[in-house]
Amino acid sequence: MSDTTRPAPPVIEEIATINDGRDITRGYVDALPLLPSQDVLLRAKGGGNLAIYEEVLRDDMVKATFEQRRLALCATEWRIEPGGAGRIDRKAADALKSTLSAVDFDGVTDKMLYGIFYGFAVGECVWNAAGGLVVLDGIKVRRQKRFGFAPDGSLRMLTSSHPLGEPVPEWKFWHFRCGADNDDEPYGLGLAHWLYWPVYFKRAGMKAWTSFLDKFAQPTVVGEFPVGTAEGEKGRLLNAVASVKSQSGLIIPQGMVVRLLEATRGGKADYLDLTELMNRAIARLVLTQTMTSSDGASLSQAEVHERMLQRIVQADGNLVAGSFNRTIARWLTEWNFPGARPPRLVFMTDESEDLDKRANREKVITETTGLRPTRKHIEEVYGGEWEEGSASSRVTPIEVPLVTSREAQQAQTPREARFAEIAEADGQMAVDHVDLGNQLQIIAEALVTPLLERIRDGVTPEELLNALGEMYPAMDYSRLTALLDRVVFVGETWGRIDATRG
Repeated sequence: MSDTTRPAPPVIEEIATINDGRDITRGYVDALPLLPSQDVLLRAKGGGNLAIYEEVLRDDMVKATFEQRRLALCATEWRIEPGGAGRIDRKAADALKSTLSAVDFDGVTDKMLYGIFYGFAVGECVWNAAGGLVVLDGIKVRRQKRFGFAPDGSLRMLTSSHPLGEPVPEWKFWHFRCGADNDDEPYGLGLAHWLYWPVYFKRAGMKAWTSFLDKFAQPTVVGEFPVGTAEGEKGRLLNAVASVKSQSGLIIPQGMVVRLLEATRGGKADYLDLTELMNRAIARLVLTQTMTSSDGASLSQAEVHERMLQRIVQADGNLVAGSFNRTIARWLTEWNFPGARPPRLVFMTDESEDLDKRANREKVITETTGLRPTRKHIEEVYGGEWEEGSASSRVTPIEVPLVTSREAQQAQTPREARFAEIAEADGQMAVDHVDLGNQLQIIAEALVTPLLERIRDGVTPEELLNALGEMYPAMDYSRLTALLDRVVFVGETWGRIDATRG
């Protein structure tokens, strides 16, 4: 008996919003026009002001590691991919590529990546009109402290006349957030939240270390006076003690004693180890490892850590590109190319391909199928400019792989039977009797026909390789093996006969 009960219709609107104080984790004050950040450290140490995180950026290790992370993405090539195969889709992609090439997009990317540090980033689009199209003259990255978010997640700009924020025009500001573990925090949660304490302890340790070095390098001066010494005499002794730091010699009244108190304990292990420990913590937080920012233990570990950095850079690229594609790329397309599918910004952060391996793979495909890559493909993959070579310099591809199989050999007719079949032939006639060219053509067509059908279906080179891997085990080479075995046997036999005659 089938269940005829129909499911309830889906609920379209959001239920667990943070509007109107519905988020009980924020309190009723969050029904105000501007939401405060939920970063407890930011509120406790900075009163909600990002200035305390700006101080974190002044640390040398934070600057070095975060700059390494940012520049790794900025040095990465990017491309614009059409959103579809139509002519209008390609036009939209070409227009966006030209636009980004003209606005120093690498510099914009570098500044927007500070959103990873603070939790969110805001860039203002400077629009203009030219030739009947909306054009992007530039993207101005603004300071995070100038913005806040309303309970509905919309961006607000803080001004002197609107301290709780004023709405900003739609399709004007590109912004993204990152780091938070939920969608209820529009401010995100940046690296600065996690870097605050390592930097704090490092600075406290450095301050203590500096004080220790001051005492260790110059002993403390101690002046002794007898019991009952008058206040005036004590003052004279104190002046004498103070003058030790600025004079090489001094005189004191008889009966007064001045001596030097030497520091007797070492402090290098305590303070230096603390500093190095905090530096390693900073490197792990920013780069997820330490060996690309300091000495490592081994080459193999360094290679693993380098790959980890590559993954981080790839994630940063996906974050920036994803938010850009949802905003600026879509806006420009809808304004200028209605009906087109918005193009996509893609950072080419994949690990560098081994071109030697790719060239060998494409050589196998050419020799197997007879297909050759186009000049456009060669220039895009291998770079440089290419031109047609002379006919004599070209290598004719082998259209059929001549592969033998031990299993197929064992399944063939015994050697004596094959010899009897061609024993009546003589010399070259025995080889000609095999009709090698015609039979090879027939066998080859049977072997490669399934592969050629895949090619006609328009598979990519990668899909073709996968198809080869799937089809090779199922290919029947028995006829090809038998034919070649006959040729070899005839050649060997006739060679022995001819030698005997000689």
